[in-house]
Amino acid sequence: MLTGMSGGNLSALTVPMVIEAAEKGDRLALQSLEVIGHHLGIGIASLVNALNPELVVFGGILSMASKFILPVVENEIRLRSLRWNRDATRVVVTSHGQQACVMGGVARVFQSVLVEPGIVHSQPSGALAMVNA
Repeated sequence: MLTGMSGGNLSALTVPMVIEAAEKGDRLALQSLEVIGHHLGIGIASLVNALNPELVVFGGILSMASKFILPVVENEIRLRSLRWNRDATRVVVTSHGQQACVMGGVARVFQSVLVEPGIVHSQPSGALAMVNA
């Protein structure tokens, strides 16, 4: 199915194409998302053990595939993280989807401007620039 969706050019595959194929039951797409979830889960479990976060937010383009990836990630966290760290950590999908990273960056800039309004000054071109950014 993925070969047909990409016109035979597998390098032209996109995440939405893989998700669409997985939703239609394509075995290769489902296996691919499972492998991604497995590796993400290992990494997140390591972070849970090292940092003991209360919350892990799953965002970006892969959040579109959360119904396939998140159960695998949660299973890896359950298998690989220390019980007391795991029990204190929730994994959630962002409500901002693919835009989560951009929204976080925008929020960071807004926070900087609100805390220190003098950080922004006008450029001759009319654009704004941050001092010492």
